[in-house]
Amino acid sequence: MLSYGSSGVGSVFHLMGELFNQTAGVSINHVPYRGVAPRPAGRRRRPHPDGLSLDLERAGPRRQRGHQDPRSAASPQRFARRPDIPSMSEAVPAFRAAVVLVLALFGPAGLPAPMVARLNGEINKTLAAADVKPSLIENGLSVIGGSPEDFRALIVDGLPSYGAIIRAAGIKPE
Repeated sequence: MLSYGSSGVGSVFHLMGELFNQTAGVSINHVPYRGVAPRPAGRRRRPHPDGLSLDLERAGPRRQRGHQDPRSAASPQRFARRPDIPSMSEAVPAFRAAVVLVLALFGPAGLPAPMVARLNGEINKTLAAADVKPSLIENGLSVIGGSPEDFRALIVDGLPSYGAIIRAAGIKPE
């Protein structure tokens, strides 16, 4: 039986693997690791998973050393910096990445609106800065920015997708 490793139960990489299983009608076994760092090291142990779910930037140096050969990107289209790697949607047309990895800043409940507005403005200004945005893009990130309301909508809209994957795969908290 084929298997894949991820950074842990419920991680974005685990959910993408389960979504692939559900969409492709296959059953590739999940091997959870404890975080991102142990996964590549685990490849040296036997038995090891047949594949690993890594972000493409993390996989790049390992590919150059001959340790990994990325087969696909879990995105609707090919990653701009790695156009040689097909998207999963090309291999399985029904696959639609419902899960994204989001880096965000959260504050305590009840944070005063003027403070939220100021922080949001400064963060958006920083993300758009000429010396910041290109660096983030170069490191494989999509820079979005926006308002707190935009972010809330992203989270609220994503919850049903996450929930459906989790329920279908029978994922339980550890």
